[in-house]
Amino acid sequence: MLILKGVIKSLAGFLLNLSLIALLLTYFLTSLTSYESFKQIIGFVIAQQYKNIDVASMLQQAKTYCQINQSFEFSLMENVTIRCDEINYLSEENVTYYIIDKISQNLYENGACNIVECDNTQKQILDLFTKEGNQKIKKYFSYSLLATVFFALILILATEGLGNKLKTLGIVLISATLPILAINFFVDYLVRAIGLSLPQGSEELINILLADSLKLPFYLLILGIILVIIGFALKRKS
Repeated sequence: MLILKGVIKSLAGFLLNLSLIALLLTYFLTSLTSYESFKQIIGFVIAQQYKNIDVASMLQQAKTYCQINQSFEFSLMENVTIRCDEINYLSEENVTYYIIDKISQNLYENGACNIVECDNTQKQILDLFTKEGNQKIKKYFSYSLLATVFFALILILATEGLGNKLKTLGIVLISATLPILAINFFVDYLVRAIGLSLPQGSEELINILLADSLKLPFYLLILGIILVIIGFALKRKS
């Protein structure tokens, strides 16, 4: 019986580790492919490719055109048609954000490959950055979450003593999350150490995108440390 419990405990710990990695990966992809993240990426691309555009002149041209027309067409990455009654409320400060939002909505709903030609590999990657792709990843995140809870319960039931239960669960959480956070720190350090030249603003964009995606592993790491500390304290008391 003890041998069987030991086998179940080891297997549950291993499977919990795998399900946690899947959970963190799908959480990262869910965050990265969300509309807000996608909009920031599109905004960065537009800022890099069209930074020499005279926004004030373009807006004035649009307002002049709208004196005798009902809509105006901008060409940034794709053709964006804006009704003239909307243009009249735009200013030099917000017109860029408005256009980015219009482009982002269209690309996120329909996919970039419906506008530009993509091969199969490009399509598979870019389709992740759509509303449909994000919803699919969220579904896998839900499956991973259920598997994580299930294997955590099996591990707890197969471990003797409250202190051991908490300590074992905490160790698994730390072992699954610490490498992910360490890799992120190492990559960031490596980029700075070798002086990799990145386009202006790209470092800030990367930091913003990673900030949300690293919240879950950070919280799980803290939870794991707390469980290990409580587990050791309970074992010492007993």
